[in-house]
Amino acid sequence: MRVPQRPTARTVRIVATATAAVGVLALALAVNWPRSEDLLASPTGPSMPTASVSTLPGATMEVWAQLEIRRLVSSPVDVHTLARWSRGFLALGYNADYTRLSTLWSSPDGRQWTQLSPPYPDAARAAATPCGDGVLVLTGDDDGGISGWFSRDGLTWVPSPVDRVALPPLGLDRSVLSGGPTGALALSEAEPASLVRTTDCVSWGNLTVSADASDGIEAVAAFGGGSIALGQTRGRVAVGWWSGDGERWERIRLSAHEGDEFVYIRAGREGLVALSKTPGDPSTVTFWTSADGSDWLVSPNPLFREWGRYIGDGGRLVGYGSFTGPGEIKQWISSTDGVDWSPLLLTGDVGPVESGQARPFLVTDGILFSDFEGSLLGEAE
Repeated sequence: MRVPQRPTARTVRIVATATAAVGVLALALAVNWPRSEDLLASPTGPSMPTASVSTLPGATMEVWAQLEIRRLVSSPVDVHTLARWSRGFLALGYNADYTRLSTLWSSPDGRQWTQLSPPYPDAARAAATPCGDGVLVLTGDDDGGISGWFSRDGLTWVPSPVDRVALPPLGLDRSVLSGGPTGALALSEAEPASLVRTTDCVSWGNLTVSADASDGIEAVAAFGGGSIALGQTRGRVAVGWWSGDGERWERIRLSAHEGDEFVYIRAGREGLVALSKTPGDPSTVTFWTSADGSDWLVSPNPLFREWGRYIGDGGRLVGYGSFTGPGEIKQWISSTDGVDWSPLLLTGDVGPVESGQARPFLVTDGILFSDFEGSLLGEAE
């Protein structure tokens, strides 16, 4: 049967976004370091990040060679954001005209889904992350207002009041919120050199990362029991930071690189990847890799087309793109370290995936592909 096609704008939005990652990325811009040799200085401090496997459910280990795709019954429709937490997965989906996020779904494994009543009204922006022993959802309205909600079971929610968080518009994939057992971090819209932080998932406070207020934070994520921050100095040179407790931040090393803005970081079992783009020219993409989060290098992009995307769950990394351009997705690759990549073959009901209609999310031992009809599941054979 021929797969129905969405409008071009819808296809572009889906191709232009990817899942929220499990890992929490803290992107921050460093102080104004005047010398290039200083930009490669080793961090000082007792505890730098080391690779570790996510303790959340479904962080997969092996590199897949092939996935068989099938359509799920009673599954989330048009998922925008998916959070992996201690009870499984929480998915936020679009409304019928794709202008708001109005649906909420829960699953223990990414296969069996239950629709829930969301605690928030239709949202113009949203992000979700694990936090403590529960899950945290931040939503935004058209006027810039932000609401936060925290739940330990996905059913009962309590407010988590937070203001001036830099939630991106729908369709843009940015690492703005990250959480874990000790709380959550989010990008501050009010203070570019700061984050907002919660340790109880309900009350928030400001946290200054860079001493230079002209620097800015661009994304956030967790790795190796702490948080990683990447960004630019006031002179637009790439820099990064690491924190083991979310409060004290130390510089990490990045290749000397100017002009890009970081978009997101994805974590695998044995390494991480990040993407940055040149402002005003979104087709210019820089691909970064790190084995342990403390040393970052500009590396060749393994995807054929630069507009390809990456997802990660703390165990596996998956990249997807096209040989011909936006509108169809033919290239899939898998890795655990971001350096050595293997081709990933998709079989079964591949039409919605190859057409660019279905957005991918890593779940327990598989990939959830969500489109306007519901969701499909790709499982290893």
